[in-house]
Formats: sequence, C-alpha cells, structure tokens
Amino acid sequence: MTFFAIWGTGFLTVMAALTLLWLLSVYLKNASIVDPFWGTGFVILAWVYYTPAEAGLDSRKLLVTLLVTIWGVRLSGYLLWRNWGHGEDFRYQQFRQKYGPERYWWFS
Repeated sequence: MTFFAIWGTGFLTVMAALTLLWLLSVYLKNASIVDPFWGTGFVILAWVYYTPAEAGLDSRKLLVTLLVTIWGVRLSGYLLWRNWGHGEDFRYQQFRQKYGPERYWWFS
C-alpha cells in the first residue's frame, strides 16, 4: 500500500468514528462526550497504521503501537473519569449560547 492509501484509510476510519460520536452528541445535547475519545482516536489510528505497514522491524512496530495504545487508553480513561457525571463542559455551553440551540448542532 502507498503512504496515501494508508493515511486515507486511517483518516476515513477516524472520521467515521467521529461522525457517529458527533451524531450521538447532537442527540444527547452534550458535546462533552467527544473529549474522552481523543485518546481512543490515536489508538484506532495506531492499529490501522500497524496492519498495512511494511514488513520488517515487526517488534519495533508492535512496541510503538502498544505504547500508543497504553497512552491512549490512559488518556481516554482519565478524561472519562474526570468528566463523569458533570454534565456538559462550560466551553460547550458557551458555544451553545453563542450560536443558539437551533444552530449549535452544526457548530458542535
């Protein structure tokens, strides 16, 4: 696979996940649910990129992918723990007031 094919696969995978998450946030009227996803997004990308990467240095590729996985799971877990039960973040509430409830779904 070429660089752009691998990059495009990762891009489309993360965009699909983010789009589904955005739709859920619009339905729940809580944009804060995207915050814990950032670490998970890196984990998804690491594994998408690991699979078609060129042969050779397999142990190094696996080590880097596992380290990104550990870091991403830790980050997502921390953000989920920190935000659990606190409702929507004040930043998103300010955006909602600025753009109005009828237009906020698009800006969120």
